[in-house]
Amino acid sequence: MIKNKYMRARVFRATLVVFFAVTSLFIISAAVIGAGKMASVAPLNPSYIEQMAKRQAAALTGEPLFKPGFNGRGKGLIPSRINHSFKQRHRADRAKVHAAMQGALNQSGYPSYYNLVQKGWVSPVKDQSNCGSCWAHAAIASIESYIMPTKTDFSEQFIIDTHGFDWGPCDGGTNEMAVAVFARQGVIAINQYTYQYLDATASSPAMPPSAISAAHIQQAEWLQTGLLNGQPYNDDLKWALTSFGVACAIGVNFDNNYYNSDTASLYVPINEGTDHAVAVVGWDDNYAASNFNPQPPGPGAWIVKNSWGTDFGNYGYFYLSYWDASVGPEGYAYNDNESATNYNWAYQYDPLGWLDNIGFGTDQDGTSTAWMANVFRANAQGSHIKAVSFYLYEWNTYYDVYIYDKVVTGGELYNPSVDPVIGNLVYHQSGYFSEDAGYVTVVLKKAVHVTPGYNFSVVVKLKDGYGYQWPLAMQDQVAPPDGNSSRSYAIPGQSFISADGSQGSWQDLYTWSPPAKVCLKAFAAK
Repeated sequence: MIKNKYMRARVFRATLVVFFAVTSLFIISAAVIGAGKMASVAPLNPSYIEQMAKRQAAALTGEPLFKPGFNGRGKGLIPSRINHSFKQRHRADRAKVHAAMQGALNQSGYPSYYNLVQKGWVSPVKDQSNCGSCWAHAAIASIESYIMPTKTDFSEQFIIDTHGFDWGPCDGGTNEMAVAVFARQGVIAINQYTYQYLDATASSPAMPPSAISAAHIQQAEWLQTGLLNGQPYNDDLKWALTSFGVACAIGVNFDNNYYNSDTASLYVPINEGTDHAVAVVGWDDNYAASNFNPQPPGPGAWIVKNSWGTDFGNYGYFYLSYWDASVGPEGYAYNDNESATNYNWAYQYDPLGWLDNIGFGTDQDGTSTAWMANVFRANAQGSHIKAVSFYLYEWNTYYDVYIYDKVVTGGELYNPSVDPVIGNLVYHQSGYFSEDAGYVTVVLKKAVHVTPGYNFSVVVKLKDGYGYQWPLAMQDQVAPPDGNSSRSYAIPGQSFISADGSQGSWQDLYTWSPPAKVCLKAFAAK
């Protein structure tokens, strides 16, 4: 039983088709930086590359990219650009950490049945209609679950209209697109930006008078989902559901041929890739395999909230077999939202968020270390830095945050000479993320003053304890048909990487091809 899910969340946070695209369009030039190390970009997710090829083919033939779901309802989930396969090697370590945490809180371990709906922590079922906006609905379902039972209803339309990527509102999206939008601008109430794609006969859920206008998203916890070595990997979802008390956004392939409408259950026995985002709200270990058609190898099912209206399934919900082979490898739990008034200013260069990873290889001790920095011009509205945010590829990551005031800038206007660590070092804070991955916010132990009208830098060192070679997240420009970020741009003198963080070792990512920026924000107040 969760006594205070908000406090628990904070406690846990503290404690050929393919070849051409990879070789010609997604390779970013390497450079020798710092102590002779070569910077490189991580390989992309093969499923994403395959999906981009399918999208290009669909555009040429006029065929729909996604087959319609129940009663013609839309789908729209695109596989992540990020290749998450490296993390799967460390599932056992992750499970041990979770087991220790769960055991300390509940000696009986996970119950056989758990349902957030019964606790009043799930918002009403919505209807995406025939629009490919499931990715936004699933993410919003998780955010709304976090703030329940205050019953605030947030706007999916705002997300799909303002995400900033090349795809249109109903053309689909990735989980990371949702994270980027929330990190950039937060969310607003649905009564301020209502959903426009409902059928004429459909109705929106009742709008409570307590709705708020916006909220900041401070953390999006990355979760491992689906099968692992042919067996269900349930630990991350059960951990997130019980620890944070929030619905979790995941991806499935909702193939109507494998859906049993009599029992509102889905089991896809083959990996067909993901095409639909949904929100897991609970589980039933004893849900019989005989309820599925065809039958999976064993019992057990997730209780899933869909976005196809209450006419679908069991009043909008369905059971998803633990053994479903189509479930994607990544999910997200939005487990930390804050008031929209807690910061006056957000310094950021990455409105499109996490699109690639960059790094310098593995250290001699089996770990990997990389540095990133953004240089901002301070203003009076944001003269006191209170928090910084960035992305973590995986757990077991150490960080150091440095803030330099009055960073020296020379050179010409369009060819500046900037070193982010040449200035007045005014703050340093270090820490460790033992079980967190995804989008994280580090709240500084004290507000740090930066001088308005002068440049300041936020410098972050990340050390991946498992040795992932590309620990830094970045935003770069990849135009259709191979990507969706043609609107990404960079300006010289703003965003940098280094192998060791020393003076003279920093490379401006503007000089890369295509120009890029690290995903690093600073939040401030007067």
